[in-house]
Amino acid sequence: MVCTYEYKDNILFQTFPESLSGNDFGLLNDEVKIIEDKYSVVSNYVANLKNLKSYNGKFNSIYEYAQKQIEKKSPTKIFSAFLVSNDFQMGFARVFQMLIDNPQISIKIFTDEIQANEWIKSEDANQRHQAKPPHQALFSYQ
Repeated sequence: MVCTYEYKDNILFQTFPESLSGNDFGLLNDEVKIIEDKYSVVSNYVANLKNLKSYNGKFNSIYEYAQKQIEKKSPTKIFSAFLVSNDFQMGFARVFQMLIDNPQISIKIFTDEIQANEWIKSEDANQRHQAKPPHQALFSYQ
């Protein structure tokens, strides 16, 4: 696997390696699919880029990966936090933030994991709360 993964508190934590190649992005789509198939619903992510030091590949590899993310359909909104610690990682995360233009996916960039987790949990809770119909609607069948 290109990344390491941990699933806890309904959040998938994805930790990137020190170096990525263009070929790695094709594998990342496969990895995420395997992980998502393992759990019934994985809608929220923390992508930890703090180890990433280099990328040796073409823009098209990143673009194709982003296109797969755009095509995702989910019963709920997906919250994705990117963790960064330097300008290179920030630029990398910003590319994803700009390319993944899907109204079902909300992406924010953080330098602090606790803040990233809090954002995901608060946004996810807001989404679940807003998705609930009014109490009366549960009993109204006109």
